[in-house]
Amino acid sequence: MGPEDQIRDLDLLSAKLYSQGRFAESLANLEQVVRLIEQHRGPSDASLGSPLHNLALLYERLNKAAEAERAFRRSLAVMAGTSRAADLARTHHALAGMLVRQGRGREAEELLREALRALAPVRDAHPDLVGWIAADLAHQLMGRHLPAAALPFHDAALTSLIGAFGPECEHVGSAHNNLAVTLLALNRNDEAERHFRQSLQSLLAVVQPDDSRIRDTVGMLAAFYADAHRHADEPGLREWYVKLCELRLTDADPRQADMLMELGRAYYRIGEYGNAERAYQRAMSDKSTARTIQGLSGIAMAYHGPGRYADAEQLCRKALEITRQSRSRDTASETSLLGNIADLLTLQNRTDEAARLLRQALTIREREFGPDHLYVARTLHTLARLRISLGDMSDETEGILRRVIRIKEADLGPDHLEVATSLSLLASVLSHQDRFKEASETYLRTLRIRRQSLGDTHRDVAMAFHNVGIHYADNGRWHEAEEFLRQSLIIFERAHGESHNEVALALTSLGNVLTRLGRTEVAAQYQSRAEAIPSWETIDIPLIFATDRRAGDQAGAFLSSQRRDRKDLALGSVTLRAPAETVGNRSSRIAEGLGFLENAAGLQTQASHLRVLQSGLRQADDAMAGLARKSLDRSTRFPSQGFIFVHGFNTSFEEALQRAAMISFDLDFDGPVFVFSWASLSKAWRYRSDRQRARKAVPFLVETLQRIGRQLPEMKLHIFAHSTGSEITVNALDELWREQHETKPLPGGELILAHADIRPITLARTLPAITALGFAVTSYYSREDKAMSLSRWIRGDEERVGSRPVYLTGVECIDVTGLGIKRDLNHNVFVRNPAVFNDIARLLKTGVRPPDSRSPHFRCVETANGVHWAYRSECQSV
Repeated sequence: MGPEDQIRDLDLLSAKLYSQGRFAESLANLEQVVRLIEQHRGPSDASLGSPLHNLALLYERLNKAAEAERAFRRSLAVMAGTSRAADLARTHHALAGMLVRQGRGREAEELLREALRALAPVRDAHPDLVGWIAADLAHQLMGRHLPAAALPFHDAALTSLIGAFGPECEHVGSAHNNLAVTLLALNRNDEAERHFRQSLQSLLAVVQPDDSRIRDTVGMLAAFYADAHRHADEPGLREWYVKLCELRLTDADPRQADMLMELGRAYYRIGEYGNAERAYQRAMSDKSTARTIQGLSGIAMAYHGPGRYADAEQLCRKALEITRQSRSRDTASETSLLGNIADLLTLQNRTDEAARLLRQALTIREREFGPDHLYVARTLHTLARLRISLGDMSDETEGILRRVIRIKEADLGPDHLEVATSLSLLASVLSHQDRFKEASETYLRTLRIRRQSLGDTHRDVAMAFHNVGIHYADNGRWHEAEEFLRQSLIIFERAHGESHNEVALALTSLGNVLTRLGRTEVAAQYQSRAEAIPSWETIDIPLIFATDRRAGDQAGAFLSSQRRDRKDLALGSVTLRAPAETVGNRSSRIAEGLGFLENAAGLQTQASHLRVLQSGLRQADDAMAGLARKSLDRSTRFPSQGFIFVHGFNTSFEEALQRAAMISFDLDFDGPVFVFSWASLSKAWRYRSDRQRARKAVPFLVETLQRIGRQLPEMKLHIFAHSTGSEITVNALDELWREQHETKPLPGGELILAHADIRPITLARTLPAITALGFAVTSYYSREDKAMSLSRWIRGDEERVGSRPVYLTGVECIDVTGLGIKRDLNHNVFVRNPAVFNDIARLLKTGVRPPDSRSPHFRCVETANGVHWAYRSECQSV
């Protein structure tokens, strides 16, 4: 056999072994092919190009990177100057791919350009190859935040791939999608939308509707519509996208988490902060360090939007801690987090800390990325904001902002939202320097960009209206100022509700302008409203109460010592305030739980720390429903859900309110919260009298539930029933079902029986009605509950449900013995031990059953009578 035959046979054998996955054997044969060609044709023969190319691929497959690069480069050398343009381009392309995987993107970029130059004379003969190489080069440029440079290569890739495969092809669909993303970065939104839709059309023609590429494109198009505030176009796509994400929730596909992060950003941009938080939390499900950092940063953004600065700061600090502990420390993430924390500190008037962090971030970013990079501009923006907060309106601050705007306009385009944010700061500096015309033009340009991008319902648009109004007021143009400030107030109230610090800001500003216009009576009303709104350091908790207690004629008289019951049901509203220290404690717990409050181990809020501010009677159903619907319409963390708390014996009206507010606050519950307060005498020794009053309270609770179901039929209602309140609740639900079983009176959710002071036989009797109403029952009991022992002794009958398991179909019993406090009654473990309370939070959020499926703290206990659950030993008492 001659050498040429030997070369051919060895080459064929090498290819066969490769196809069988026998890479080492394939490599040995191919090395022999190269040696034979060198011996018989010479070491520079052009025919060595292809074997050397294949040899390099095998070296890389076997993790021999240095050998692979040498083989690739030698292949290029022997083919240089020949007519083998396509082979030369393929080798350039393959070597570039290897360098990208090694993190050598700039070298890869130049190789891809060489590949396209080599293909230029024969590009019409190889459209597929031109398409792949152009797409990879565009991808490299986009990775460097150079969308303008990437655009012609994405365009070339799309044209070539259509020429190679036709318009209905998965490769063409991906090319449309990549081009749309690049056009979005350049603010060419109409063209981007067209290519997103063409991407969907191409992909749907050739792949299944649940394919990951369909999901990605749908998600991007939904986010695009959300960014453009085109609500009529966006909801169907968003629903489709979320469904596709959920179909793949158990997959290990990292793109799923990426798209959930993108969905979170889209929700954030349109001001749906609760939905943004949930999307970020779902994105963290893969548990990787990088995803945890991204998720924490995203949830912090979601808290920043509605002014929860302390919560956001703690989450950013936790993300920074994890970033610095990471083996592959990410400089970009670290400096971004430093900037975010500094921004939050500035908002909290902690300027010295903010300045120190910003100096760290700026030094790192200028060293890593150069002076004109977008990351540097973002840090400089935060630095300028800090200087302005300290009253520095100097030419130096103006110069910093003009540098920021120049970099952002070059990188993002002149109408980008980030440009508008920096323009707003520049306008404030110009206004302070009495440059009225320039400041007016800059403020109005900011407003135009934000309205164009966000529509007229976003809080950033409200702030732009407010800034223009203040600017006009500072210059004595009162009527124009009033017009802009009124629009600001309308949007702030729509975005946040009526009790938010930004609403207070708008009310105060508008009140000041109206005073100048001589309308002092109206101005005083606005100022009074503003003064009643808490600062960002505190949080107000609104409740709706129903009671059979008797009160005087004055609003708030229920808080007095009167305990007599009444003959009709009284309805009202009340607000409680969580002080700064309590808010800070919850912020620390959120950070400890990595953005999930239900995972935190810190102590629960003390109900007594929540202060009652005001209360008032509202007898009409529609008045109560109006208050509830405001919460319901804005709820995203617990959408379409509300809960009612029914307290136990020895509880005053104020204590009932504080306990319900504490549950709401520690759940971070954003739906309507109701309290049913029956006429307990608030004395431990009046237990027998309280039992009689509890029986009289049943029809009043029935009426309360009927009113809720009638006015809010779409709301799922959860019930927290504590101690004697459990007996009132189960009897009321039984009566409610018997009165209205033909038309379901309300959508039942979770029924939480906490330390239930009822006999098992009573629960068994009422359980059919409870389950028919749709309620799922969970009982938390403790054998150490001294109040339950006392109740049994006084009543002289069997053990209570709050001290033992009951084995009834439809009831899950959880033993919390050992989780209370030594030398305590242990009658409030459900709100004092974080392990127990966090389980309730998970139950309300997810509805997952059985208990050991939603929490690692549970173990299943099988007995001869049935199954219950108990906490594992690691759940310590608190």
